[in-house]
Amino acid sequence: MNVLIHLFPVENVKKELAETKELLEQSRAELYYLRLGVIDLQMSVYRTEIDVQVEQLRNDIAALQERNAQREQLVTDGLARDAEGEKSNFKFLKATEIFQKLSKSSVEFKNSCSPPLSSF
Repeated sequence: MNVLIHLFPVENVKKELAETKELLEQSRAELYYLRLGVIDLQMSVYRTEIDVQVEQLRNDIAALQERNAQREQLVTDGLARDAEGEKSNFKFLKATEIFQKLSKSSVEFKNSCSPPLSSF
């Protein structure tokens, strides 16, 4: 009878040990899948952060391109104004030159038409 009493608890312990071992393996598998889920979530967060940074960089690039286009337009307008100014300046100088020639011609003409003062 003693032998049966000793065998019964040992069999129960072996059975509980096997069940515990099986639960432990299941828990390890679940933990593994949970870790994979956490890693997947982390990767998703990183991808989202990267997407946000990429979008911000695109916006920054677009703003820089817009500013560059505005600067180029200002430079183009400035060069056009400079060219107009040079044309205007050239026209003024040409007109001044013509006026001086006419003045000189007018003085020469006046001098040739009027009798010298000594003749009076």
